[in-house]
Amino acid sequence: MALVFPVTEYEAAIEELQKALEKTCQQLPYLKGKVIDKGLEQRKESYIVWEEGASSPHFQERVAPEGLPSYKQLQFDRTPFPPSLWVTPPVSPEGTPGLGATYTRIEGGLVVCIVTYHKVVDGIGYSHLLRVLADNARGKPSQGPDPDEISHRRARILGGNAEVSEQVRKLDFESLLERHPEYTLRSRRAVGGVVPLGPKIGPQYGTNKVFAISGQKVDAVKAALLGRLPPQALTVNNILTALIWTTITYIRKTRSSNPVVAKTSKMDFPISARRVVGPSLLDPPFMGNAICYGITELPFDDIAFIPTEETIGRLLPIINAIANAGAHINADHVAELVRISDLNPDLSDIMPSWLFDYGPGDMHFISWAQVDIYDLDFGDRLGNPRYMRSAFLEMDGLVCQLPRRRVKEGQGEKEVFEVSFVLKAEDLQRLERSEYWQSWLVQDRLNGTA
Repeated sequence: MALVFPVTEYEAAIEELQKALEKTCQQLPYLKGKVIDKGLEQRKESYIVWEEGASSPHFQERVAPEGLPSYKQLQFDRTPFPPSLWVTPPVSPEGTPGLGATYTRIEGGLVVCIVTYHKVVDGIGYSHLLRVLADNARGKPSQGPDPDEISHRRARILGGNAEVSEQVRKLDFESLLERHPEYTLRSRRAVGGVVPLGPKIGPQYGTNKVFAISGQKVDAVKAALLGRLPPQALTVNNILTALIWTTITYIRKTRSSNPVVAKTSKMDFPISARRVVGPSLLDPPFMGNAICYGITELPFDDIAFIPTEETIGRLLPIINAIANAGAHINADHVAELVRISDLNPDLSDIMPSWLFDYGPGDMHFISWAQVDIYDLDFGDRLGNPRYMRSAFLEMDGLVCQLPRRRVKEGQGEKEVFEVSFVLKAEDLQRLERSEYWQSWLVQDRLNGTA
């Protein structure tokens, strides 16, 4: 993600950032390392290697491309930033850097992009990393995570145990795969001997726009449905997901040309295992990957509508299905995923199913909503990030909830839910023109509605 700070003294701010990054890498020395994928004889297992005395990564400058908004213009422009602002880590036999950092000067501000290899940290781990970086930039370094935590991740994700239970060890590889349809083997998706690499990417497949959904409208849905579902099901995340899933399905179904025709729509989303595993992942902060997936599937025609005040009740079974999608995830579920990794003869072969198996009516959701970037204080030179922007993507069927922020809405200040939609261009255009959809948005110039 790209963090945007209100900066005019660029050199001092950049120097402060570099010093903070060096301190952070002293606390977490593996961030100076490279990820290396070994050969087939070692199951293509990934290792991260580093030298204690190695220098920290340096912030690289990226020149602002033509058309990049100024800091002031970002008040009225939620457009994702071009990927050229980020580091693209080189993939080579010598390894892929575990971390890369860039900065871009814009009029009145500084764009800061930190990239971490997903094999090294997940989204919540990334948020912990940003907090350590902010503490160091502020000159008040926290204790932070254990510098050796990367060596203890297996035991921590197994709840403090060295190995999986005897019950899990009794399951063979094929049985485990059947129990976890959220994962698939690329080799079994080969067509004509060609193994697919993942989703199709390019302007012919999709484009990207960010909308801001009104917190007041979401609160109204929650109030209207109270008592009709268990309280734990009526979360903001579940309501937002249901609202977006139904709307996109409707837009896809009602195209004037090539409308989607499907029996069902499948939807999945990542879920952190930290809470279900418990204390071993919560304190000290777990930096590694603790991602599981919830999956649900509903009749396509049943969810093809844009909710209105009159049809809010139709969201009930959808919210309930979303809430139940992750109900099966517990410590045993996590242990089974570890066991799949133990038994897999080629670790590069296993991938999340959504990358390969999803059709034109399916969706993949991601949430960065709990990454508290706007509360991070980077000190006098930088202050708090005022804006966050994602990288522009070109594909179809991806939705990402961005970190939560508060803006003026009506007579007061309210939380808004900025959401990145990655869909076919014609679907996004129709979505923008829909009066029903516009009624769910914050009425501001960023959404083009005021």
